[in-house]
Amino acid sequence: LLNFRCKTLPGARKNAALVKGKGAIFPWQGDADFGEEQAPWGLYKYLWHQNADIIYAFDKYARATGDDAFMCHEGLAVLAETARFWVSQLKRDAAGLYFLENTVGPDEAEQHGPYNGYTSLMARRSLEISSRWWALAREKAAVAAQKTARQLNLTESEIAAWSKVAEKISIPEVPGQPGVPLQDAFFLKRRAEDISNMTVPEH
Repeated sequence: LLNFRCKTLPGARKNAALVKGKGAIFPWQGDADFGEEQAPWGLYKYLWHQNADIIYAFDKYARATGDDAFMCHEGLAVLAETARFWVSQLKRDAAGLYFLENTVGPDEAEQHGPYNGYTSLMARRSLEISSRWWALAREKAAVAAQKTARQLNLTESEIAAWSKVAEKISIPEVPGQPGVPLQDAFFLKRRAEDISNMTVPEH
C-alpha cells in the first residue's frame, strides 16, 4: 500500500494544483493507476485529512518494522511533497499562528470550514514526521537524500520550516476543557440533545 502511494505521487501533485496548492495531496477517491482525484461534488477542495493519515501510516510501518531504508529512499519524496502541501494551505494569523481555513475531518459529511481539530492535529503530526525522517535520511542515507532534494528543488530552509510551522499550528480547544481539541468551528453552535432517557437495547 505504501509503494502504491509512492507510485501515484505524480497524480497527487496534480491534485494539489487543483486547489492551487504546492506539493501533493493524495485523493480522497482516486483511480488505481494514477492517483488522480475522482471525488464528486468538489470534495477535493477541502477534504484533505487523508494526506496526513497516509504519512501517519508510513511512520507507523517504519517504526513497527524497522525499515528505515524504505523511508530514507522510496518514502522521502512522499514525505516532502505532502509537507509542502500543508505549508501551502496553512494560513498565518496576526498572532503568528497557523490554521487551516477550509477543511473537514474524517466525519466527512459534516460542514467544512476553519479550525477542524482532527485535521489540524494530523497536519501538525504529518509535518513533524516528515521533518524527523528527513533529518534521519540526511544522517543515514545522505546520498539518497541529496538526490531527492535536487529532484524536488528542496532546500534546507524549506525542510527546516516544517517543524517551525508545526509548532505554530493553532489547535482550538473545547472551552473549559484544556487539551480537548474542538471538533470544528461549528461544534459549539449545535443544539445539545437530551439523551438522559435513551436506552441501549440488550442483545
